[in-house]
Amino acid sequence: MKEIAKYHMISSKELRNLLEGDGLDDSNIRENIMEHLQPESESLRSAIKRLLPLLSYNEIRQLLKFWTGTMNITSRLLVDVQRDSGLPTASTCFFRLHLPRDAIDNPSLLLARVRMALEHDIGTGLA
Repeated sequence: MKEIAKYHMISSKELRNLLEGDGLDDSNIRENIMEHLQPESESLRSAIKRLLPLLSYNEIRQLLKFWTGTMNITSRLLVDVQRDSGLPTASTCFFRLHLPRDAIDNPSLLLARVRMALEHDIGTGLA
């Protein structure tokens, strides 16, 4: 049988964060995201690193909800490229953000696309 996806069990700390919150505020949320980030490539790490300072605290929390299904950081944060252009999408069950290739090296385009995706997100979140 072909393996479709790897499963990820969450730790007790991750479950506690999911239920109680993660204690992050505007002073440390960006750094914490970067610590949990597991991008497919260094160019994706750089894209997220350039994007985060451009977003407000509330936009970052919205991005986390879009990305993971919750406004808290509960696990690793995966990032990959799934298509050449368009809006970012996410696989919340796998904590995976899919960015469009054409926006990775263009911070203003990535910012505009992320904001548009957040604005039109109908939500599937836990919180």
